[in-house]
Amino acid sequence: HLHAAVAAIGVAEADFYPRVTLSGRLGLESFDSSDLLGWDSRSFTVGPKVYLPIFSGGKLTQQLELTKEKQKSSALSYRKTVLAAWHEVDNAIDAWRAQQSQQHKLSIAHQYTEQAMKMIERNYQQGTSDHLAVLQQKGQVLNSQIQLNNSTTQAEIAVVSLYKTLGGGWDNSQPVTEKSTMLITTPGEAK
Repeated sequence: HLHAAVAAIGVAEADFYPRVTLSGRLGLESFDSSDLLGWDSRSFTVGPKVYLPIFSGGKLTQQLELTKEKQKSSALSYRKTVLAAWHEVDNAIDAWRAQQSQQHKLSIAHQYTEQAMKMIERNYQQGTSDHLAVLQQKGQVLNSQIQLNNSTTQAEIAVVSLYKTLGGGWDNSQPVTEKSTMLITTPGEAK
């Protein structure tokens, strides 16, 4: 729309200058259909057409001003669209980073929960802990695994949202591999 509005300004400015056009017409005229193929039935006209904007100056000036205002409106609409898109991308990047951080923290918490589980199992085997403590710790390990899995799902959704906000950029014909699903990395970590 902005490009068309800029072009319309050029057209409105060109209306201030005189124009000369040549036009022509070629045809057949006859009272009887048998005479259509003869030279006498052929007709043609050629002539110039002159446009002089002498008495329409006020109208042309107002049309130019209106066209310029439409161009300004289109420029503002374009700017609003670009800023909205930038805002969406910025929000998607922030959500992705927050989800990465959350997933990293949950991963560390899960590792500590598993280490605690191993320690409690060792204590149970040595007889210094009861079976109830082992079962409670197993429940905590399962809860931390569920939270980590949910976080991984949310992280993948955040990546898809970011790709969608950026306008796509993936190829559906590529097979999904383990490397292609490992898109989430922690800050400073490269995979």
